[in-house]
Formats: sequence, C-alpha cells, structure tokens
Amino acid sequence: MALDSVAAAPLTYPDDSETARKIRKADDLLGTVEQGGLFAVLVVMVLVGGINVLLEKLVHTKIWFAEDVVSAGTFWMATFGAAFATQQQRHLAMDLVSRQFSPRGRLILAAVLEVVTIAVAILMVKYGLRLVDVSQAVTGRHLISLPTIVSGLAAASALIAVHATLHLFLHIDYIARGKLPPERMRSAH
Repeated sequence: MALDSVAAAPLTYPDDSETARKIRKADDLLGTVEQGGLFAVLVVMVLVGGINVLLEKLVHTKIWFAEDVVSAGTFWMATFGAAFATQQQRHLAMDLVSRQFSPRGRLILAAVLEVVTIAVAILMVKYGLRLVDVSQAVTGRHLISLPTIVSGLAAASALIAVHATLHLFLHIDYIARGKLPPERMRSAH
C-alpha cells in the first residue's frame, strides 16, 4: 500500500458506539459546510481582488466595494478557519504535555481542554455580539457593513463551541465505556 493511499484513507473509529457515530457524522457534515463556505469566500475574494487590480492597471478605476469584500473575506477566513480547524482537530495541541500521560490520561486531558475551549468560545460569542452593537455607529457607503463583518466572530466562536461540545461528548462516551479512540499520528509541525 502506497503512503499516499494511507494518507488519503478516511480516519475510522471501529470502537465508536452508535451515539459516537451519529455525533461524528453531524460534526463531519458541519465541517463540510464550513469548508464549502470558506472555499466560496476565498473564490469571491480572489475574483473581486483580481478584477479590481486589473481595472486599476488598465482603466485607472476600481470597484467601489472591493475593499469591503477583501476586508470582510480576510476576517471571515480567519475566524471560520479557526472553527474548521477545531472541527478537524488541527488546532494547536499540547503535545509536549500530553506525551507525559498514558493514552487514557490523554483522553481525559482532551476532555478537559474541550471544556476550556467551550468556555473561551462562549466568552468570544459574547464579545463578538458586543462588537456588533458597538460597530452599529460606523456609517458610510459599504457593500458589507461593519456589524455584518464582525458578526463573523460571534458566529465562528459559536461553531467552535459546537465542535468542542461534540468532541467532548465523544471523549465522555469513550471514557464511560472504558475504550480508547485511535489517536492521530503526531508530527513535529
């Protein structure tokens, strides 16, 4: 079996309970929607930005909303990218600390970290909603209003909390059944 086919193979969880399978399916579906949204935002940003540059160079004019699209897109890519990274469990991990624990200890540590992530994400939702309120005072001619842009922080933080909650339920399910889920391969980067 080639290394490429191993890397492309979907991660399987043979010890999942029926509940865990359903939770993973919901989490994967939500992640697929997020990935599609991120791709759509990137395509729009590249198209609008590219056309805007061409117009500036060729006819010395620009698209009046190009800056709005690029600013909003950049912010949304960062915030929703963090939510997608949470779904993929590809965010920063505490590998140096977790290596000191047994596999069951790592599972318990992961559950504790999910609780912390949920708490921080809830605070970020509250902060994002407060930013939406504060940004209402900003006026001007914009295709995408500042409140709409910053609402992405609250929405992405809510998605992070949802993913972390789903992962927490998976960890609790494994802990309660005395099983260990397969661990992802660790890398130095």
